Amino acid sequence: MNEWLRQALSTSLAIKLLESLIVLIVALIFLRLVKGLLANLEHRNVISTILSEQIYRLTAISVYSITLIVVTYIITAVSLLLYFVLALIIVILVANWHIIADIAAYYLLIAFRNVYQASLIELPRLGIRGRIVGSTLFHTRIRTPSGKIVYVPNHVMITEPVIQSIAVQSTIKLELSLDVPQTEQKQLEIDKIESSIRQSLRESKLTTRPQDVIVQAKSMQANRIHLVLYIPVAGSEPRPSTINNIVAALYRRLRDLNPEIKVVYEPPPLI
Repeated sequence: MNEWLRQALSTSLAIKLLESLIVLIVALIFLRLVKGLLANLEHRNVISTILSEQIYRLTAISVYSITLIVVTYIITAVSLLLYFVLALIIVILVANWHIIADIAAYYLLIAFRNVYQASLIELPRLGIRGRIVGSTLFHTRIRTPSGKIVYVPNHVMITEPVIQSIAVQSTIKLELSLDVPQTEQKQLEIDKIESSIRQSLRESKLTTRPQDVIVQAKSMQANRIHLVLYIPVAGSEPRPSTINNIVAALYRRLRDLNPEIKVVYEPPPLI
């Protein structure tokens, strides 16, 4: 009887070990398939190498955890232990759903990072506007036009409406005072000055749309004319270096007319 019992126990243990080995082999095959799929997506430039490694690591942790639970249940045959582990996992997931949502959203943001690359975005319901400058597992950093850094939870970036401006530009306003040559056709000289201004801005390549430059005559006293220029430039706010380069280019082109240039920060007129 004892001999039969020992054989039965030995057979039962061998079966459990075989079942556990099969579960482990299935898990390894599944991970191999996932790795091959990620490598294929990476080769086709659908996802980056970093994202591929992170997805595989997260998948491997999940698969090995499930495999450990299943093997433990096969060997012990204690269903109560399995139910306890599953209940514990569910409680942890429910209690930390914000963290899990942020982590999941992080991988989505990495996968579609080119969507918001080099563009100005706005979250209208939150009143946030700026550029994405970085992200972690839990939040995305947005730099506002004023230079402040706003930390937005990743799941908010996925669930909130986002407005994207592809071609971001702002406008520089300049007040320009110039001498007008003494000729009988004064209007023709003014037209030449305007043409020279536009040509200077076009050649400097500092304006985003030279054809949209606005030149307005403000006043004229004796032989000196006062103009207002509205110049579109790249960026949500004009860079000081861009302003300086535009002013320098105008000075070089108009130096014979004794130019006086003043920078004024004001939105362009509605035309």
